[in-house]
Amino acid sequence: MKAWVIRWSWIGDHAAVAQPIVAVLSARTSPDAVKKQIELLYLAQQSLRDQMEMARYNKPRENPYPAEFVGRWPGAITCGHNPYLEAFLADDVEIIQAADGTEELTYKRRQPPKPAK
Repeated sequence: MKAWVIRWSWIGDHAAVAQPIVAVLSARTSPDAVKKQIELLYLAQQSLRDQMEMARYNKPRENPYPAEFVGRWPGAITCGHNPYLEAFLADDVEIIQAADGTEELTYKRRQPPKPAK
C-alpha cells in the first residue's frame, strides 16, 4: 500500500518519543492537506495556553513552527522543533502484529524523483 506516514523525529536521545508513528493518511491526500494536518497535530501537543493564543479571534498568535515542504519535492513535510513531526510518502506500507498484540508499521520511504538531465 502507498500512504503518507506522519511520525515524530528527533535529534538526540533526550528528545526521543516512545511512540513515533502518529498517523497514516491516504497517498491521495494532497501535500497541502497533509501540511495542514501536521500543523494541527503538532499544535495539539503544545500547551493549552499556546493553543488558546493561536485560536484567538482577534490578533491570534502566529504559528512559531509552520509546516514546511522539504526541498522542491512536495513528498516530504516537517513541522516543529525537537522533536518534530515529519510527513512523507511511503511505499509498501504494512502493519506487522506481534504475538503480544503490539503493532509495528513498516514502510519504504519514497525518494524524490531524480532531476532531469
